[in-house]
Amino acid sequence: MNQTSRDNFAAGPDDDDSPVGIIALWQLLWRNKQRILIPAFGLAFLTGLLVLRSDDTYTAEAQILLTRGNLEIVEFDSAGDIEVSPGAITNALTILGSRSIALGVIDRVDLTNDPEINPNLLLPDDADPEEFYPENVVRQLALDWLAAYAQANILPGSNAILIRVTTTGPGKSAAIANAYVDEYLEYQVRSGQNETKRAAVALETRVNELRLQLEEDQQRLQSFRGGAVSSVLDSSDALMGEAVDIRARLASTENALIVTDAAIAALTAVDDAGSETLSELIAQNEILSRLQRSTLGRSINTDSFDQDIQAIESALQDERARLVRLRDALTDGRTAIEARIAEVNAFTVGLRQLEVEVETTSQVYESSLARLKELSIQTGLRDAGAQVLARAEAPLRTDAQGRRRMVAIAGFLGLFFGIAYVLLREAANDRVRKVSELVDITGSDCVVQLPPAHPGVLGRGMLAGFGQSKRKAAPFKEGMRSLRHKLIARAGRTSGPLIAGIFSSLPTEGKSTVTQGLASSFTMIDRRVIVVDGDMRAGTLSKTLGVAPDQPGLQNVIVEKFDLSKAIVSLSEQGFDLLPSGQSDMNPADLLESDRFGELIMTLRERYDVVLFDTPPVLVLPDAVKIAVHLNAHVLVADYDRSPRAAVRDTVAALQEVDVEHLVVAFCNAPKAFGQKYGFSDQAYAEYWN
Repeated sequence: MNQTSRDNFAAGPDDDDSPVGIIALWQLLWRNKQRILIPAFGLAFLTGLLVLRSDDTYTAEAQILLTRGNLEIVEFDSAGDIEVSPGAITNALTILGSRSIALGVIDRVDLTNDPEINPNLLLPDDADPEEFYPENVVRQLALDWLAAYAQANILPGSNAILIRVTTTGPGKSAAIANAYVDEYLEYQVRSGQNETKRAAVALETRVNELRLQLEEDQQRLQSFRGGAVSSVLDSSDALMGEAVDIRARLASTENALIVTDAAIAALTAVDDAGSETLSELIAQNEILSRLQRSTLGRSINTDSFDQDIQAIESALQDERARLVRLRDALTDGRTAIEARIAEVNAFTVGLRQLEVEVETTSQVYESSLARLKELSIQTGLRDAGAQVLARAEAPLRTDAQGRRRMVAIAGFLGLFFGIAYVLLREAANDRVRKVSELVDITGSDCVVQLPPAHPGVLGRGMLAGFGQSKRKAAPFKEGMRSLRHKLIARAGRTSGPLIAGIFSSLPTEGKSTVTQGLASSFTMIDRRVIVVDGDMRAGTLSKTLGVAPDQPGLQNVIVEKFDLSKAIVSLSEQGFDLLPSGQSDMNPADLLESDRFGELIMTLRERYDVVLFDTPPVLVLPDAVKIAVHLNAHVLVADYDRSPRAAVRDTVAALQEVDVEHLVVAFCNAPKAFGQKYGFSDQAYAEYWN
């Protein structure tokens, strides 16, 4: 069975915690829960303070049911119709929000004498209100106040209108809501009556016009009928019969004329033939035979052949001339009869048209007259087109629910802002969050992940003390053991005691806490340990460990050649010694370059097994780089999600300038460090390792 040394647990797999997917997003939000909850609670708290400081409000409601289209002229028998068009609903809401209704409400409730609205009532008795707020300004203030605190809305899926008024007085809210109801109903009644009257006046004018037009049309009809000739009206059928007879005779005459012309042509064609041929032609042609009998009374003789032919031809020409005269006469007669028929038809059509016009005008006149009578009745019966469903009553409780809703909304807005801030911060994040990033930046193959020393209320507790419970300190102490193991392995390559410095790029990255924890960890394996507070400008570690501000220390030993034994403070509770930062007027950077500082380090090497230097931030002051020259081990502290990548990179470059090659990197506050994957509770984990 393969086992892994617990010193290697800190260098486990480099989990990529990039915000990809729902689970990763939830982990991101959970890690930043303080940044999300603080604005939510803060905004809710501020909103609660503002709400509590405001006056109590009361909301009264009244309801109106629309029963028909308002401002519309309706039939007399449809006054009770409850069907309301969308246009009528829109008109009702527009009327309720109009200036005229609001002015009526102001006068009805006497809002101009309300101190909440009229600032003149708060003036001294000897002041002239017209000099401050004239009457028109006060009424405008009342209009603006009503627009802000009174609302009218249609209830979804119904014809009911809800009027809601919110004021600081229950009675005032109910009075204003009921005033809106009464003012609306009266306005609709007045408007309906006025509209009906206007329609009646317009219709009366139209009725008079129709009456005059009807009289004029009837007179025209009588005149037209009186001017007609009775014979024209009576002979219409006879004319039609005569026209038919003439057309038949004309057709017969034209046919006879055609036959006569054919006979003339045939006779002319055989004029030079013999008597036998001519006799045969006459015998075959009916009209020639008839003319022979009527003209000659006998057959054609050979002796008088020429005279007989001439006689027949002459009779044939006479017959043709007679037929032409008859045709022309019949044609003239037909034309005259057709003209008379057209005259009769035109008269008949005109007469019928006049009769239709008179009948139509009479019907329109009678209908308009009946409608005028109905409108005259409706003028006295016109209603508001609406009924009151519920009048407003003075509310018994304040609008506390609305205040709670405002606080809740403010809390949700705070959560939204907090989440937005976290996501924006995540999008623009340039800070160290993964072990792989530290490896790439520092070039170190030794990165130790350290959990928080104490989670604390705000989640980041690297500056917490070490006198805490066994259960809470166990994960951090185990991380210190891993860091100690790495340092011992590094120092094993050189002879002599371990002289290590703890460095950081910027302040508040956990450097002093790591120094203190590492010193405590070395004491657990019976090492003589001294911690030197090399941050001579701030002295953070000395203050954290409770050293008096006037206690001599590092600066006193270097400048004044103060007795080292008297400057060292023994911390029996922690198990290690401390050389505080001390006090001096000289610049700490100059002190660190003196020979006295090198001699001090040699003295400490002879007395202790482990010497730990707590240094100032590398990128802030040059002191840390000057200390690094004298050390044989170097620990670079980087704080999870706080140390900028560029700052860590510049720190490594600064240390490399003084030949610092092998760095042990302490990754503080790592969320997936010791104990996070073993399934133990905090207490079980502490008992397991201790």
